[in-house]
Amino acid sequence: MRSGFLSLSCLLALPRLLLGQDPSPPSVTSQPVGQAVYIGDSVTLAATFTGTAPIQFQWNKDGAILYGATNASLSIAATALTDTGLYDLVATNSYGTARTSGAVVYITRRTQTITFN
Repeated sequence: MRSGFLSLSCLLALPRLLLGQDPSPPSVTSQPVGQAVYIGDSVTLAATFTGTAPIQFQWNKDGAILYGATNASLSIAATALTDTGLYDLVATNSYGTARTSGAVVYITRRTQTITFN
């Protein structure tokens, strides 16, 4: 029984050995960049990671999970004041987890110009 387990373990590691890949946890290679935009403008945040695939992603805003935001980039098509906050991305694989530093997104109103004749 035990030798069967070792054989299975060896078989599972074989593809990595043949490809010369060492299993590794995610590591941040580029951080998301904060932005200041006007209400209604679009915002895209992105980060890149190295590490053994597959890597799962999860965006957070102000420390809370953004459900459904599970890609390496996050796009908000038409921003609202409530989109202002601190965003970070967590990447996880079988070997560990990495978190980006926070990127501040600041949404503001456009200034209005009133002209009198």
